[in-house]
Amino acid sequence: MDLKSDAECKGVEPNFDNVLKGTYKPLSRPIFIYPNLVSVERKDKPEMVQFVKFYLSKDGVRKVVPDRRNPGKTTLLVRQVGYVELPDKVYELALVCFDKRITGSAFVDKEGKPTGFATVPDVIAQLEKRCKGL
Repeated sequence: MDLKSDAECKGVEPNFDNVLKGTYKPLSRPIFIYPNLVSVERKDKPEMVQFVKFYLSKDGVRKVVPDRRNPGKTTLLVRQVGYVELPDKVYELALVCFDKRITGSAFVDKEGKPTGFATVPDVIAQLEKRCKGL
């Protein structure tokens, strides 16, 4: 086994910025929700639409809450439970897609096939293309 010296090993810290830039990938994975459009369209089940809109809103996973690790400080709910939120633009565009009932993932590779990882700029571009017609 050929081991590299410490000077040759370049680790990437698993922090917020590196996850968003896409430089830290090994353990970072998006969380997907898949609302069933038949259920979304049911007039007797408004909670489905309410949940998706809550999830994508500022009052959902990005709600500011007391930071239990740092008394007297606040954090986002998503960070409180150990996850990293996407930029606001992603949630805004995802809500546009949902309102238009456009389905499918914005996490796609260069050929447009679904993938478990994509950079934030690629996700934004995909959402804009699919949901805003840009």
